[in-house]
Amino acid sequence: MQKKLFIVFEGIDGSGKSTQAKLLYDYLKQKFSNISFYKFPTHQKTKFGKIIDEYLYGKMGKLEDIPPEIPSLLYALDRYQFKNELEYKKIIICDRYWQSNLAHQAAKLHGKEREKMISWLIHLDERLPKPSHIFLIDVPVEIAYKRIMKEKKMDIHEKNKKYLEEVRKVYLLLAKKYKWNIINGIKNKKEKTKEEIFTEVKNILKV
Repeated sequence: MQKKLFIVFEGIDGSGKSTQAKLLYDYLKQKFSNISFYKFPTHQKTKFGKIIDEYLYGKMGKLEDIPPEIPSLLYALDRYQFKNELEYKKIIICDRYWQSNLAHQAAKLHGKEREKMISWLIHLDERLPKPSHIFLIDVPVEIAYKRIMKEKKMDIHEKNKKYLEEVRKVYLLLAKKYKWNIINGIKNKKEKTKEEIFTEVKNILKV
């Protein structure tokens, strides 16, 4: 095994990324004792996570009325509070990391402004540890939206289908540009099972 294994799962809400992150964590912790799991944002578990929830559930205003820099900084603060832990731990599984900020905040802008935002966001998180592997679990927004509606109360991101389409576009753009591992959650117009997707993840990681 390489010196540090830092695996991140990304995707739009309802893509199945959280399921895959948990499956991998449960699988690897049977083999390794020094493994840690993180889920970002931290929501009600930390001070910064609670502030993010205020944003997500509309207490700061409507999605279109909030400059993207504000949530960007909040999400970065949420991650940076774990910087020391992320630096010294040997095996880390993350359900979202700073790549989420790139997709979700850049999706609010277009053209040159989108490019500038991505560049700024990369700079914002550059002092955090870098992942060794990034998986993008990709599914169409319609499928993801149906899953979200069944599972929970939707936040201001999840309620907006047009916004989720833009987030997906940015995710795919970034994944291709930075050579992330893209796993298509659909095969022959049918949803893959979580087991099928997990087999692909294990094959890529060779674990």
